[in-house]
Amino acid sequence: MAVTSSTKGELFLVSKASQSVLRRVELDVKAESLCAVPGTRRVLVADGRGTLCCVDTATEPATVACVAGSAHHAGGAMRLTSVAAWDERTCFAAGAVRGDKTRCSVRRVDLVKNEVAEDALLEAPMVRALLAEPDRGRLLAGAIDCADEESDDCATRLVALHASNDFAGPPEILATVDFFVHAASRHSEDVYVLLARHSGSKWEAPVKVVRLHAAGHSVLASVQGIHATLPISHGGAIAGLSYAGLMGGVFGVRAGREHAMAVAPDGTLVTGCVDKSSRGILQLWNLEVPDAAAGTGSTETTAAA
Repeated sequence: MAVTSSTKGELFLVSKASQSVLRRVELDVKAESLCAVPGTRRVLVADGRGTLCCVDTATEPATVACVAGSAHHAGGAMRLTSVAAWDERTCFAAGAVRGDKTRCSVRRVDLVKNEVAEDALLEAPMVRALLAEPDRGRLLAGAIDCADEESDDCATRLVALHASNDFAGPPEILATVDFFVHAASRHSEDVYVLLARHSGSKWEAPVKVVRLHAAGHSVLASVQGIHATLPISHGGAIAGLSYAGLMGGVFGVRAGREHAMAVAPDGTLVTGCVDKSSRGILQLWNLEVPDAAAGTGSTETTAAA
């Protein structure tokens, strides 16, 4: 797994199998989001100060380069909030002009020419979740109706921008959910996992599992249990005994303050958190989702308006 620390601006490569940090790369950025570039060992990191950083982990030491910056954008320097790579040549980045708390935009970035497109593909008060789906020819984005990330009174429209339309035009609304979606990941053919800030109790995984369909979406009654809790110190090591590890491993308590989430190829759910000692905490969850043949197990169905 590739993991970033916003506090120290570091990139960690973490082995899920051995539960150890394999590599640490110093970036000196305010990391807000990251993504893997398909077909490569490169990782893109969105810097909250307005640049995209590319880390090539195939070299020793790792090669770090600024891919593209928003400082010369017509609207002014942007505070980047998310990034998603489409392929080796193109990625999409979300960000807001500094000082503007009510308008976030999604733009295309040419990784070869190091250029940020002037035209916004999508605008919303806040966009945190971006998910590229080249196999389906679409980019998913979570358009949040408020910019306050500490608010528990937000709704998110999960929308699709289609490659067949050059990602332009009115977005297709796939679902509307009544929580702040901080990240999105695809679990299977039509099942997605959404990181829901300020949702659920400390005994529950901080995610909602939804099945998208033509009529809208269904929230699935999935089963989640903590497999492991891995606190990462600034020195680039998994901390041994920790309060978060004890509470997660013995009592199944989530770490809280989740900022990131991904679903591994084997279906394991990983959430990234920060505790009060400023350690980065990874929690691995066993995620069990009922298949469509067994019924949706849905607790809610909402039409995509």
